[in-house]
Amino acid sequence: MFVFLNAAENKCALRQMGFTFHSGDATVDIACKLRDAFLCERFAGRWKVGGISDANILQAMKSQRCLPQDAVNLSKEDMFEAMKTFARVHRLQEKRTYNGLALNILQHINRTDPKRRSNVTI
Repeated sequence: MFVFLNAAENKCALRQMGFTFHSGDATVDIACKLRDAFLCERFAGRWKVGGISDANILQAMKSQRCLPQDAVNLSKEDMFEAMKTFARVHRLQEKRTYNGLALNILQHINRTDPKRRSNVTI
């Protein structure tokens, strides 16, 4: 849910429908709101699904000098371990999933972007 709620397209569509989410909302309440949103015909089929592209997170990790510039074709396991190390060093919120951690890292790296909106944390 964390990754889905923080995808820009989904966040925008949910706001247009009047659904807002706040840090600390109960997971069951978020799930109920999402169910209502998914059943709304106005936005049927317009949701962004999937995770963070491996190329994006690889490039971000290289830009932060967490991986060598010549690193290519890392396994998901190796990338996930590098991401966990980055998160510990930068004291980011722990996430259990690859996509959740990738989103946290990308948002940390881009935290000074004036176009960035705040996260919904679960």
